[in-house]
Amino acid sequence: MEGHTSKRPSGDQLGTVAVFTIMIHDIDIVNTGLWKFVDDTTMEECVERNEESKIQVAVKELIEKAKAHKFQLNESKYKELRITFAKIDPQFTPILVNEQPLETVSTAKLPEVRPEYFK
Repeated sequence: MEGHTSKRPSGDQLGTVAVFTIMIHDIDIVNTGLWKFVDDTTMEECVERNEESKIQVAVKELIEKAKAHKFQLNESKYKELRITFAKIDPQFTPILVNEQPLETVSTAKLPEVRPEYFK
């Protein structure tokens, strides 16, 4: 398209984010809470006392669906946050992404969302 000009400024990030959001919008994982915000995806599972975690099955499904959409998950950017009210922390098998265990953290930073972002 010779001579074509765009009204968006060069390097505009909105285009990339919008395409990503459209492509991951239809990714759902059965029996797992999944939240998507711009380029961040959060998955949750509640494990009852004396139950086994099934999160690895959900992570495997997310990896397969991401691959089908031509995305590759970067295991170094994913963290595992465990919240428990038990007197003794339950022991779980490490969660693997691309055969690498996720780092377990004790705190997490939530993305900042301001009303002016939506104007």
